[in-house]
Amino acid sequence: MAVELWGSNLAEQLDLEDMSIEEAAVELGMAPAAVIHLLESGRLPSHLGSDGRRRRVLAADLAIHREVRFNAQQRRVQERRARAWAEPEADELVS
Repeated sequence: MAVELWGSNLAEQLDLEDMSIEEAAVELGMAPAAVIHLLESGRLPSHLGSDGRRRRVLAADLAIHREVRFNAQQRRVQERRARAWAEPEADELVS
């Protein structure tokens, strides 16, 4: 998904920091293929770089995605702990 404004790259025009898919993968601690999956599924926005061929990810979008992912993980942990407190015997049966 390319973001264009008056024929030039929006990220360059607004002087926003962006990074390659490989750099984004390092930042998120995942494989580049997983980042590509996020891009293709629309869960992480991207734009075309100055060469018009390679996708780039804004650092701000990456930070937002990381925060959303962290909050979702924290919520799952809290829910799991709440279930364990509510039904302690269920955890003992699974183990």
